[in-house]
Parts: sequence; structure tokens; C-alpha cells
Amino acid sequence: VGSSIPVLILTLAVIYIPGAYRFARALAVNINTMDFMTVARVRGESTAYLIGSEILPNIIRPVLADFGLRFVFIVLLLSGLSFLGLGLQPPVADWGALVREKIGGLPFAAPAVVVPSLALASLTLSFNLPTAHLPHNIR
Repeated sequence: VGSSIPVLILTLAVIYIPGAYRFARALAVNINTMDFMTVARVRGESTAYLIGSEILPNIIRPVLADFGLRFVFIVLLLSGLSFLGLGLQPPVADWGALVREKIGGLPFAAPAVVVPSLALASLTLSFNLPTAHLPHNIR
């Protein structure tokens, strides 16, 4: 099917969206069985209110953490595919392709290979660190 950007995005969406949906749904079903949801239903609150004010604030933190991990897995998968020559093709820049191009010079110029690897590690940390500081809303 090729290795164009739209094909890769579509393939990764097909792979990762069902798991993210199942995770978010499991959290929402778990929250839906709690006592405060029963109280809100007895008060006569609408479905939109229940979703927006009761369920969503209680699942947003784990969903964002899961999204951060899935994002990093996707970046690593794309980098691995590019390193193997199956991902984005040159002239498109990718960290995996940068490592592949410089791997022959590893004994002579290690920073050329280490820098893209450190960029991947810093992306992982910088993307997942903010979700650790979100407020916890569960009642």
C-alpha cells in the first residue's frame, strides 16, 4: 500500500483507535455504576449533564495519560518503520530515518545517532509529564 503519510496515519488509526475507545468506555462504565451517578439520575439530570459534569471530569486524567502513551507508541512505531526503510521515505525527515542514515558512522560520530534517540526520549517525557500534574476529580 505504500508508505505515504496518509496511509501511515490511516493504518495507525485503525490499529490504535479501538483500544483507546475500549479504555475510555471501560472507565465511563465504571464511573456510571458509582453512587453519585445514581444520585444525579434520581435528581433528574439530563444525559448531557451526566456526561459533561459527572463522567468526563472523572475520566479525563486516565484518558489523557493513555493518549500520551499511545502517542509515544505511535511515534516509536513510525521511527522503527523508518529505521527499517518501511516508514516515511527520504526526503521526508524522520528520527528513524536519521538514525538509519547515520548508523554506519556510529564508531566515528556517535552524536549523529545519539541525538535523534535523545530527541525521541525527550518527546516521550515532555508529552507525558504534564498529565501527571492534572487535578484528580473523582468524588
